[in-house]
Amino acid sequence: MLNNNIQTQINFQQILKDNTHWGDQIQKKEENTTRIYFQNINGVQPSNIERWKHMVESTTENYECDIIGMCETGLHWQAPHVRLKIQKTINNNKQTNLHLLHSINRAKSQTSFLPGGTLLMTKGNWTGRIEKGLQDPAQMGRWTGAQYKLQGDRFLYIISAYRPCPSPPHQLLPQSNSTYAQQYFRMREQGNPEPNPRQQFIVDLIQYIHDLQLKQDDLLMLMLDANEHIGKEKNGIINIIEKNGLVDLFTLHHVTPCSIATQTKGSQRIDYMLGTPNLLPYVTKCGYLPFHHTIPTDHRGLYIDINNLVVDNKFIKQETTKREIGSGNKTKHILKYKKYIHTQFQQHSIPGRAQKLLLQAKDEIPRSKHFLRKLNEIDQQVTEILLKAEQRFAKDPVQQTIFNNDIKQCHAVIR
Repeated sequence: MLNNNIQTQINFQQILKDNTHWGDQIQKKEENTTRIYFQNINGVQPSNIERWKHMVESTTENYECDIIGMCETGLHWQAPHVRLKIQKTINNNKQTNLHLLHSINRAKSQTSFLPGGTLLMTKGNWTGRIEKGLQDPAQMGRWTGAQYKLQGDRFLYIISAYRPCPSPPHQLLPQSNSTYAQQYFRMREQGNPEPNPRQQFIVDLIQYIHDLQLKQDDLLMLMLDANEHIGKEKNGIINIIEKNGLVDLFTLHHVTPCSIATQTKGSQRIDYMLGTPNLLPYVTKCGYLPFHHTIPTDHRGLYIDINNLVVDNKFIKQETTKREIGSGNKTKHILKYKKYIHTQFQQHSIPGRAQKLLLQAKDEIPRSKHFLRKLNEIDQQVTEILLKAEQRFAKDPVQQTIFNNDIKQCHAVIR
């Protein structure tokens, strides 16, 4: 049997051999588009100004990203000299209008290094939409985010998060440099006699998203290094998806499971962009970049493009204009129809259940009786919900074509 080091080397060589993109290749950003980017940068010292400069320039300038999430920054953000050096790098950048939100971690450190850590960087016009920053209330640096103001009484929440790797018991020492050990001893100090930082991350993040009290028209995106392939752990990331009503934006947009490795030492996908289902209509492109394509690290970068119509809520108006519906009443019917669909889907956990089937599609034989039964159950429920919506809100043949398109899209997502 091969030892771990040899096996890791073989995996790494295979990954580099197959080092291609997945999904849409990142290209010049289209008009009226917001680009969001995320990557585990695996620690960068504040003294390494050139690397920080490269990270900022490659994301904000070369790839025209508007909102950038990073995790495992490895920085002691509470140290004034750390913030000063990073801020200086950002200020010297051509993109002068940059806003940086970093994680708060109250752990002690005698150096500029602190394991873990997250940040969220916002560029351009989006900086003026920041309502407030979002922080890990336990002050362990597990996530950072922002609440962005949209038109009317609507908000977009974006969270950049990092869940620690498992750690063997013999490595749990107070002087350990691992994120897991740091959080373990911090939880011990807070009165938890047998902490499990990985599981606590799941529990706390579920509660945190719940406490945001999202309204029906609000949107949320969770970008994270989960250090887990979705569905591998019974009480893992799948719990966040199900309990917070999120979906895997990449697999649902491309309507196909994604099985690429997103970290050089592994063989599975562990980095994600999850979101509320109402974000899906605005997604125009998304994908994983090859390793070392943007920022040289052991994780792939991933991005998503969303139509700027998400900002001013003209998505439905655009649809009606395209189909030459001029009546304001008809537009109201469509809005009510979509709200009804969204509510019913959440009540019946349609997105979460469809997500599970999508993830199982590559592991199970699609024609197995159990798989087909589950698929048919969802398909039947979706059909019933959409038919009820038509009966309630369809008023003429023109609107009927819109409803039929929605039905086709829903069926495509499930299948």
